[in-house]
Amino acid sequence: MRKSFSNASFSNPTPMNQQPFFSIIVPCYNVEKYLSYAIDSVLNQPFSNWELVLINDGSTDDTKNIIEDYTHKDARIKAIHKLNGGVSIARNAGLDIATGKWILFLDSDDWFEKDAFEKLNALIDQYHDADIIGFNHFYNSERREWKRESITPNRIIRTEDEIKYFKLDTLFPYYDQRTNGVSTGAIRGAWGKAFKRGLIKNNQIQFETNIKIGEDAIFCLDTFNAAKKIVLCNEYLIHYRVFQESTMNKYNAAILYINEQSLNGYYQRIGSFLVSGDRDYKICFCGMAAECLFRSFRLYLLHHDCTLSFSEKKRIIREMLQSHLFQIAFDCNLNYLPRGKKELVYCAKHGMINLLFAFAYISCAMVKIRKR
Repeated sequence: MRKSFSNASFSNPTPMNQQPFFSIIVPCYNVEKYLSYAIDSVLNQPFSNWELVLINDGSTDDTKNIIEDYTHKDARIKAIHKLNGGVSIARNAGLDIATGKWILFLDSDDWFEKDAFEKLNALIDQYHDADIIGFNHFYNSERREWKRESITPNRIIRTEDEIKYFKLDTLFPYYDQRTNGVSTGAIRGAWGKAFKRGLIKNNQIQFETNIKIGEDAIFCLDTFNAAKKIVLCNEYLIHYRVFQESTMNKYNAAILYINEQSLNGYYQRIGSFLVSGDRDYKICFCGMAAECLFRSFRLYLLHHDCTLSFSEKKRIIREMLQSHLFQIAFDCNLNYLPRGKKELVYCAKHGMINLLFAFAYISCAMVKIRKR
């Protein structure tokens, strides 16, 4: 029997001919253990003018039945059942049928605070001319709950040319803090923001379906490019569930290709700034490439499941570093890189492959220690 996590009410107080204020889009794949918690967190909101779009992305567990159960109990819930195609295709399917004034994304294992929609509605009233309103989140593991570091200052309001720094942070989240003393929270996450539906529809923005890591950030970058005003608020409105064995921690022999697609996605959008020598974009593209380089070691070449010989690993790294995108990325000032990544990129730039592996090994070990 499906476990219910709350006393959700299944009424429909919103008139059927009224446009929903919020559309909440939830891609679902084999999440029978957590899905009811996510759905109930929407149903229990005192603010009732919303629609919930659940996309069953080819689940093989009881996810489909859970979704159908809820759609029969509340007319505000819409369901899409499709073959498995990944989170980006699922979200795009949700965008196709969403009708709300504002779009929210929720991962199927996360949930909203009980008064999230009321607080968000108040923020929208206050910043009525904003195109995007971002907010903060809790982390939740099996053992504890804690707040992500504060968005600083408490309200960050940027318009026109100032939005550039939000774009830069999608590449390199350290940069805004280093240059402006501003902490933007989870700026890369699509799930931590409310987007005007018109902004997305009028600019034909969708999730990139060929990018497997960083698709959220590129979607956000596209919306930032189109937005005239963005507001980030230090309101904790959503819970992000942390798993020890997430996709970002598992062995992935395809990570080199995934990194290439991610870097190329960014380059397509900011390449003109790099060619013109824009210092800010050059530094942040270097930061993104440094992140990709580190992922190559952590999820593949130095992962305990990798059986390649050391000479083969070195050959792979040399070939990767000779690619056009890495050559462009590492042709810049490294002083803004954080400790660990700065040493990695320095060794990569100067062909010090053995030392590069040594630094990468130490960095991977430090990540494991911090996680413990």
